[in-house]
Amino acid sequence: MKPVTHILHHVRRQRGYFGIVLYQPKTIENLGVLIRSCGNFGAAFIATIGHRYHRSPGDTMNVMKHYPGFHFKTLHDCLLAVPVNADIVRVEVDGATELPNFIHPERAIYVLGGEDRSVPVIPCARSIKIDSRRCLNLHIAASIVMYDRNAKEVRYAAAIADRELDALKAVE
Repeated sequence: MKPVTHILHHVRRQRGYFGIVLYQPKTIENLGVLIRSCGNFGAAFIATIGHRYHRSPGDTMNVMKHYPGFHFKTLHDCLLAVPVNADIVRVEVDGATELPNFIHPERAIYVLGGEDRSVPVIPCARSIKIDSRRCLNLHIAASIVMYDRNAKEVRYAAAIADRELDALKAVE
């Protein structure tokens, strides 16, 4: 019988991807920390709109050397480059769905705005919010979204693994 961890690993990374898009980040210094989080949580890419990335002390892994990064001058330019069949998810304080209730799409592009700016409404995009007393730092908000995606993915994979183990036990 396969160990549960093998089944979880196989199911967890089988399909889908996500990317993080930063709309006019307030400061570029936070980007290094966010890029490190993107690498740790498995983002397929990171993009900025309105600012270019320059390596900062928080980027201890020098992620952009090994990681796809994009820069767009405008939100419109970015939306033209969204992969086919990817869902755009706008993360904003006025989001329609609270993060704990959100079901992450298999292929997602999460768009987050700088601390002092809002992401404009994007037609056909889903929108989520993170319940907090005040506006969150951009890299914290993105890290929370990525953690939530991964945690829900693990729970889903565990449920599938449980069913597979039950099926294996039934055969024995």
